[in-house]
Amino acid sequence: MARAEISISLIFTGLIAIISITLLLGIFGAKLPGMGKQLYCSTVFKIQKSTYVPVSIRADPSYCKSTKTLRSHLVVPIIASITRFSDGWGVKRLSSTGTIKVMLPNATFINATLSLSASSTDVSLDFWSDGNDYSFTSLNSEKNITFIENLTQGLPSCTSFPCTMKIDVNTGGAVIIRNLNITYSKCFFEEELVAASLACWKSANYGDYSRNLSCDELMVSSRCRPAIVTKNSFDETLKRANAEETLPPAKVEFMPSADRILIEPSQNYLVEFSSGKITIS
Repeated sequence: MARAEISISLIFTGLIAIISITLLLGIFGAKLPGMGKQLYCSTVFKIQKSTYVPVSIRADPSYCKSTKTLRSHLVVPIIASITRFSDGWGVKRLSSTGTIKVMLPNATFINATLSLSASSTDVSLDFWSDGNDYSFTSLNSEKNITFIENLTQGLPSCTSFPCTMKIDVNTGGAVIIRNLNITYSKCFFEEELVAASLACWKSANYGDYSRNLSCDELMVSSRCRPAIVTKNSFDETLKRANAEETLPPAKVEFMPSADRILIEPSQNYLVEFSSGKITIS
């Protein structure tokens, strides 16, 4: 009789234990924020990912890897084009002498063209206001102009970027300037840093994670030009991505300088989550 009672007690205890473990696995199996995920990954996860656990409640083996893995990728130059003038228009119509402007990024320029058309009038173009570069007498057809040399010759005068290139147009009548196409190669550091910061913020459960995370290592190609990324330019890029509500600018810090980072070729830069903020160093 005593043995029967002990057997019943053991069965009952075992049943309760199984039910309890099943409930715990079900509870901790959810994607918990902050400390909950940390506790889950260091304890129950090790059991729940086991092949001995039924498939229906078995944990995904990759679920906790994000807390340990440092992502890395190479930042390389990308080909892009400027097809509009600084005021946003793609066509400029002038009836008298005037100046048009083009905003230039810090980049390696490959080619630069535009077309010029008028009706029996004299027209001249002066890039960077350094003397007449192209002159046409009684222009009555469309002219395609390649001005890459004129563009690059004036770049040393740029003290900061984006830099404004002025094109002085001298004309005795109506003239149309269009088909602007400036091709360049550029490493888009602000965009890369914003994307890495958003991914890190998500991995940190939008700031609720209780541990520090090393999220991303950006390796800058030797083909990139040196550049300065300011906190303001980072915040503007974040704004253009409509991500300010997801990652508030105040939650991002540059290190060691708070307002800028010098980006140099063949150097690495880290994006991390620390003390409730994203740090870039």
